[in-house]
Amino acid sequence: MAKMKKGEVVDKNCDKEVEDGFPEAVVNTLDKMQNEEGQNMDLYIPRKCSATNRLITSKDHASVQINIGHVDENGIYTGQFSTFALCGFVRAQGDADSALDRLWQKKKVEVRQQIRGQEMDPQLPFKKHFSSPGQDRWPREASSVAYTCLCIEETAPFSSKYGRLGRGGLDMEVNPTKLDYYGDMSKLQSKSTLISDCKGDDGRRALILESTIFHPQGGGQPSDTGVITVADSDFKFIVQDVRSKNGIVFHYGVVESSGGDFEILLEKGKEVVLCVDESRRVLNSRLHSAGHLLDACIQTVGLGHLEPGKGFHFPDGPHVEYKGSVPQNKVQSKAKELELEANALISKGGKVFVAVLPYEEASELCGGCLPDYIPKGSTPRIVKLGDKPGCPCGGTHVSDITEIVSMKVSQIRTKKGMTKVFYTVGA
Repeated sequence: MAKMKKGEVVDKNCDKEVEDGFPEAVVNTLDKMQNEEGQNMDLYIPRKCSATNRLITSKDHASVQINIGHVDENGIYTGQFSTFALCGFVRAQGDADSALDRLWQKKKVEVRQQIRGQEMDPQLPFKKHFSSPGQDRWPREASSVAYTCLCIEETAPFSSKYGRLGRGGLDMEVNPTKLDYYGDMSKLQSKSTLISDCKGDDGRRALILESTIFHPQGGGQPSDTGVITVADSDFKFIVQDVRSKNGIVFHYGVVESSGGDFEILLEKGKEVVLCVDESRRVLNSRLHSAGHLLDACIQTVGLGHLEPGKGFHFPDGPHVEYKGSVPQNKVQSKAKELELEANALISKGGKVFVAVLPYEEASELCGGCLPDYIPKGSTPRIVKLGDKPGCPCGGTHVSDITEIVSMKVSQIRTKKGMTKVFYTVGA
């Protein structure tokens, strides 16, 4: 591949020059370069995921690069921007929105100092808007394509991707939703205060509350379902899906009521009653805890070389993924060993410890270190099964390992250096 020199034009259709061996317009997908045979080749510049610090390979077609433009105190674009790259793994986990928000939270203090020339409070809320009229959502369907968005106004900790809160198109500040299930996962009924009745980016109706016991989909676990009611009325909101975006929990669903004025019933500040579907919560918790238990069993059956990855704790085909391979002639025997070890631990039992802890204490509980995606100085939520090492997790779990009842390891698949362990739990 031909070496590029400073000042050399990358492509005749692009008047951007090369700076220190790299094109100035990295985000321009039209940029190309010629190889030694004079053929135009797509330009690929290796990047690292801003959230995990992992190298984004050329075959990671789900990765994206986003530029957040800097604006002055009058909301005018300065021509400068901050670039963030997110790998496909982060997006597949549904963590892209929260990761981007966390990265910008860290970066915005520096940006404000550059723009305004003075110290600014890092806790000031902000809101992102896009440069194109009507473009009110982050691009989600593109593959390995860079996008540019402008940070026009900084007023509320709520991205314009999620629509404008409240009725009549009025903006309003929204604080992160308090997650009541974090401390008490057995609590299936509670009361909360309505913050907003709005529509999500896909047009679905959603309720935003001050606090919630509903677990939003994420971390490989499906969302809770249930109902939200208003006291002394026939109003009933059927919660069909729950998602968390930038720390704000959206309860998506439909109204099921025999009458009444919904506008009055759903006014901001109204007290509502939350009720989670118990059977679904229990099953999801058992499946999630079973996935964690497999991680512990891996170490004791001679598969300690496998590096834990993401988990899929849905009722339909639950499995845990690991980096590394299992020889084909040992797949069946190791599946049987895993199953026997898991069921032995289930029979033995053990309390499940869950707590939000300081970084150092959490690290000690997890064997002396935490994953790279956990920021130092943060207070992660740690889940620990019995006497096994803990790990960061935001999902719901059983209170004792015996509640998993039993486990069957149905299959182990190894392909391209990755291993998936499929399992089910007993009735």
